[in-house]
Amino acid sequence: RLYTERGKADHCIIFLCDTGSTTFEWANISHEYKDVGDFMPMCKPHHMQYDGRPSRASTVTLERAA
Repeated sequence: RLYTERGKADHCIIFLCDTGSTTFEWANISHEYKDVGDFMPMCKPHHMQYDGRPSRASTVTLERAA
């Protein structure tokens, strides 16, 4: 339903995003997943950070440090 009403996420809403990512996703603001207006477009790295998940880059860095 989200893609039908709002289409594919095509940018990152984070001001001056400089991740260089070309992958964009819809991030749910309230984490309730009820309303299509409750999503914001983000690049994948910022979406992972917003959700509290470690990014792949930080995981690789930690693996190399070990």
